[in-house]
Amino acid sequence: MVFLKSTASAIGHCARFGARSAVRALGIAIAGALALLAGGCGETRSTDVATASTAAAPAIETLAPLAVPPLHAAAGRGELAALDTLIAKGADLDSRGVGRRTALMFAADSGAVEAVSRLIEAGADPDARDASEVTALMLAARRARLAIMAALVNAGATLDLANDQGTTALMDAIRSRDADAVELMLEHGASLEPASSLGWTALHFAAASRTAAIAALVIPLVDDLEVRDAAGMTAYLRAFIRKHQKASGQAVDRAEG
Repeated sequence: MVFLKSTASAIGHCARFGARSAVRALGIAIAGALALLAGGCGETRSTDVATASTAAAPAIETLAPLAVPPLHAAAGRGELAALDTLIAKGADLDSRGVGRRTALMFAADSGAVEAVSRLIEAGADPDARDASEVTALMLAARRARLAIMAALVNAGATLDLANDQGTTALMDAIRSRDADAVELMLEHGASLEPASSLGWTALHFAAASRTAAIAALVIPLVDDLEVRDAAGMTAYLRAFIRKHQKASGQAVDRAEG
């Protein structure tokens, strides 16, 4: 019973303070249970549990190391001298750090433009995926990092790869609500056809963005304005199109024709 209560407390701890802190809390819960088992079914003093917990927690903590490799740290911080040195020494450019992310992903996510360029020139894989199937291009698109997006696309990054939720870099660009990022993806040939795990296409994301400039870019390129998501939703798309008639008059005529 004590262990169950402690485990529940650890889960609550995770929600409030994050996984790393929760692992320590869970370690304490496990240590407490071990102390109870060691002492039989009789009472166990709180001091005994605390002592056992302190000893057990560090071992549990090592199960979730969060150390950032030097290459990834230099890339993410844009520390070019350190990055050049590591590259010159033959560092594995596609090695994995936290979340199975590569150094290129760290640089793209943090906005380190020059670090992205150096890693691409050195041969880093622009299509590498992390634990959630996310690519560097998706990370850059989420934050509308135009220079990085362009560098990755020019380096041959595959435009229409999808993560484990089925979303693509174009969808991420739309969700950033930055029309320039969306235009960059479309100009390089990003497809409007893929659908996420919820059945959302680029059109659905454009509607949800409630951004006239993005609607004007996406709607004229869509063949089927009646496309439905997994929940069968299309009505809100019509409402969105009507709201932005000035930005997409041609599309409104197609939708209502």
